[in-house]
Amino acid sequence: MAVLLAVLGTLAAVPTALAAPADGVAVLRLDGRGHGHGVGLSQWGARSMAAQGVDAAGILAHYYPGTETGSAGGEVVVGIASGPRATLALPQGGELRSARGGPQAEGFPIALGPGEVVTIHHDGSGWRVSRGGVRGLDVGNAQMFQESRDCVLLCPPETTPEPTPTPAPDTDPGPQPAPTPDGCAGCEPADEQPEPPAPEPAPEPAPAAGPEAPRSPSPIWAVPVDGGTVRSIDRGRTYRGLLEVGGGAGSVRVRNHVDIEDYLRGMAEVPGTWPAAAVQAQTVAARTYALRAMAGAGEICDSESCQVYAGVARESAGQDAAVAATRGWVLTHGGALAATFYSASAGGHSATVQEGFGSSYDIPYLPARPEPTDDVRPWNLEVSLADVAARLGYPGRITDVRVDAAGPSGRPLAMTLVSDAGDRPVDPQDFRRRLGLRSTFFTIESGVAGQAPPPPPAPVEADQLATAEAVATAEAGPVRPARARSLAVVRPRSLTPADGLAAARIGRLVVLAALAAATTWAAATMAPWRNRNP
Repeated sequence: MAVLLAVLGTLAAVPTALAAPADGVAVLRLDGRGHGHGVGLSQWGARSMAAQGVDAAGILAHYYPGTETGSAGGEVVVGIASGPRATLALPQGGELRSARGGPQAEGFPIALGPGEVVTIHHDGSGWRVSRGGVRGLDVGNAQMFQESRDCVLLCPPETTPEPTPTPAPDTDPGPQPAPTPDGCAGCEPADEQPEPPAPEPAPEPAPAAGPEAPRSPSPIWAVPVDGGTVRSIDRGRTYRGLLEVGGGAGSVRVRNHVDIEDYLRGMAEVPGTWPAAAVQAQTVAARTYALRAMAGAGEICDSESCQVYAGVARESAGQDAAVAATRGWVLTHGGALAATFYSASAGGHSATVQEGFGSSYDIPYLPARPEPTDDVRPWNLEVSLADVAARLGYPGRITDVRVDAAGPSGRPLAMTLVSDAGDRPVDPQDFRRRLGLRSTFFTIESGVAGQAPPPPPAPVEADQLATAEAVATAEAGPVRPARARSLAVVRPRSLTPADGLAAARIGRLVVLAALAAATTWAAATMAPWRNRNP
């Protein structure tokens, strides 16, 4: 009898997931919340707090406790397009220069009329300009996004499409997405949406008439008339500031040089119609982020890999007001620009750097703490264990996935694949990316489904600053504002309850300044993690 009991006890101790289901498909059921890494400011959380009466200072003090507020400004350099050539226009007119200022190469500057299109390429010995060619779809300041929608990135650029034939009466257009409370079907903050499809490459321009087109030995600058804008036909966007065409043969790069405040006007991170305090907090975070990137890498990209910047098309009354209300306002820590991360939604509880990025480095002003929100952005996914094995490149048959340790917010820190080929640890960050999960804030339950569920979402790469390189940069130490171009001296001061925290009514918050989310960024190597995103 004792032997029989021992055998029965052993069988009972075997996890039920190890037994192959007699009928059905072995699956994992994941229940999650949030969208993105969850470190620092939560865009949807900030929106909830603003709706509760919390001002921008209170929101930032909640998400970045221990930081101070300072003042900084300067120019931002944004990489916006690359390819074998660059096609651009100056909607109000201007000129092309062989140098931003000072002496010019022979044939420069070249005066351009309003809307005139030019193509620039490197012919091996210098930069060649071809005039004429194809006009852009938007050589003026027409809005690139549909103003009837409060949409971030999901809405594609407005073009002049071919007329769509009227469908036959028996044509079923299929299910249509229901509008969200904000008025846009499926809209989320920018880090939750894919980048709009890039416009088709511009056709080869017509050759320049008359003598050979001017050639410059150095990169070319597109300079608009005072108060004018510049347009990248390749990117399909219009910008303030200047465009620089550089790089080399076959690898032309276009960069927008623009004042930080004008840059912020063209941000497409959150809708300008959100509560003012939420837009202001996001603006402070974005300003700090961009200036820290300039202080470190000297450049920033325009997608969710860094910060979503769409230029003139995304300017709005609400965004302009937020920029004006927070002009020069940045967050600092220890006298340097703070490494202030942000994501779309923390799911009701922000994450530590280790939980969000997998790094053991501790940033004291980025703690895990609950957020007063009534919208945790829940999500769920059912995926077959066979698909899990395929996505993770595991040769055996996975029978279960186990969470071995969790962080302060409840996010997994250590996981194990249970398999007939031997258990193997799996990085929660890799698990999240390979399965295309919206966040690393989830619970797992094994089960059996009657039929195989659809394949999981497409894998995602890196979230905003969620790469080893970015975290290593943060670990190396703070970036000093003095390294930023034209960056004003940061003047730190601590916030007081009068700065807005008293109105928060969100418990015992430490009232030390806070304003922003931004960190050093190697623009050319970062890839989207925002599924976006945040």
